[in-house]
Amino acid sequence: MNFSYVHSTIEKGIGKIISVVKIEGLSKGIDGLREELQQMKQEITALKAREDKVQEIQNWKQRIDEVVSPPQLDKAMKEIE
Repeated sequence: MNFSYVHSTIEKGIGKIISVVKIEGLSKGIDGLREELQQMKQEITALKAREDKVQEIQNWKQRIDEVVSPPQLDKAMKEIE
């Protein structure tokens, strides 16, 4: 048997093993990134919900301010107490 043939075959086999290990590592990295991306999407959804709530409160406050000013409202509340 030719030593250089055996050596070359072993090197090719090791090269394939290394390639498989690299691919598995990349796959795990990609899976991790997917999980992080999903978490970020959930956080963005939660932030949008909060933003909607803040906008709703701002709109409510604006409607209240059109009816009565904050100082007038404060005075009225003190009169009620």
